[in-house]
Amino acid sequence: MSRSSASMSANWGSVPQTRAVVTPHQPSRQQDRARHMTDSLARWLSEPEPRIVMLGAQCRPAREAGRK
Repeated sequence: MSRSSASMSANWGSVPQTRAVVTPHQPSRQQDRARHMTDSLARWLSEPEPRIVMLGAQCRPAREAGRK
């Protein structure tokens, strides 16, 4: 038993040191999708007349306004 533990402690120091290979960070699918959605929203909001305003300005016909 003492032989195996001595062997293990001797081998710990002999583990070869490897160089860490630095690779450029690859964005994940979620990051790509979030960036795409953010860009799309920014383009949509930068339009002269955003669709939100156009949809909010549409009035209901008189028939539908009276019914609740």
